[in-house]
Amino acid sequence: MKNILLLLSFLCLCLSVSCVPQTSRDASNGALNIAPQFSVIAHVERVEGNIISLGVPKPAALPVNAKLALRLARGIIDGSYFLENREIKVMGKRCVVKRFSGNTLLVETLADDHGFTAGDRTEISLDRKIIAVKDFEVISGSNKEVARYVQEDVTTALVHSGQFHVVEREKLDVVLEEIKLGQSGMVTLETIKKAGRLLGADLILTGSFMPTGEKWNANLRLINTESGRIISAINVTGPLHELKTEAYRNIENIKGDFEDPAGDMDGWATGKHKGKRTGQGGFQKVYFDDSDGANGSSRCIAMRFKFGMEKTTGKADRSIQARIRNLLKRDVSQFSGIRFFMRGSHDVTVVFKIADSQKGTVSGEGWLRIFSVADVWTEIKIPFKSLSLQRGLAKRAGTNQILELNRLERLDWIVGRQLNDISNEGIIWLDEVSFY
Repeated sequence: MKNILLLLSFLCLCLSVSCVPQTSRDASNGALNIAPQFSVIAHVERVEGNIISLGVPKPAALPVNAKLALRLARGIIDGSYFLENREIKVMGKRCVVKRFSGNTLLVETLADDHGFTAGDRTEISLDRKIIAVKDFEVISGSNKEVARYVQEDVTTALVHSGQFHVVEREKLDVVLEEIKLGQSGMVTLETIKKAGRLLGADLILTGSFMPTGEKWNANLRLINTESGRIISAINVTGPLHELKTEAYRNIENIKGDFEDPAGDMDGWATGKHKGKRTGQGGFQKVYFDDSDGANGSSRCIAMRFKFGMEKTTGKADRSIQARIRNLLKRDVSQFSGIRFFMRGSHDVTVVFKIADSQKGTVSGEGWLRIFSVADVWTEIKIPFKSLSLQRGLAKRAGTNQILELNRLERLDWIVGRQLNDISNEGIIWLDEVSFY
């Protein structure tokens, strides 16, 4: 009875559907899986005191037959390597971005003895930026789903690049409604700045599509929330046949042994987050651990976490949580369940959650299973048919309350304050993840 009450209480407080990516199963579109990029090589063009001008070469042009979404994502990535007034590291030295235009980056070093001279070859670290993607719109025509499909592929490519965290759809919708941006479509300096502050986002991406004969004409705008300026405008055309919905789900088994570093970005969201979801003073850090693994292996994915306090009242917020997340959209209808190995730094109660979606709508459902782990690798097997539905969320969204295994949106391993000690902090390790 105690476990049932805990489950019912947790279902009411668990977070809702997020804005997440998906991958095409079409081999010709495999390039959507952009290789992660965490630094760029540049050369020093000019040095004037603490002002350094750097030449930043862009990647080679994409093939002419590259998918529309990939070309859009490349434009976003190229246009947002560096944001004005943001601190970066050039060869490990702290610098502030003054301007980034074309292939030229102008920075101001924070140390007088920087040692840069014209002609130097340097490496610039790329940090992750938080981006909010406003729903793309179809300006004319009856096929309104086109924009959503392209948007999901663009988001996939951004996540795979290693340079972006994507704002959850539910949070974005709430903020857009609050400032009336979602209704009016008007993007002004003040609304952008306000949205950025409320979302904690560095960038907002907007876009529109218009059919022109046998092609779609896509126009995206990438806006810096601090300045309110459009920092990149991307215009790309692509053929209609790219957008057939049956090509849009990854049907392969999940890559969850983590032994091959080249395969680590198969939808796994890594990085550090402070506050917000984890509470004031709390944090989570998801990373690949090279010192441990299940069944004698040497590598796994891990999350270090600490629960903070609720920001406005200073009291414990039972919805505070941390999570390991896989963002790759999948069709798992050919599988019966999921198995994985997990351990904790101490006894930890974990919620495994999957989210599915309903065809023709952005609404979705959450399906859960609660289990506990201790400081020893333990195999967990969860049949999909044993998952419990978040009924409150499903009723509010008006979904069909049926687990759509062919429309799986994401996977979560959640450690929540509600099911653990109020002062809890620690680590969980996850390895050997696979569908069966």
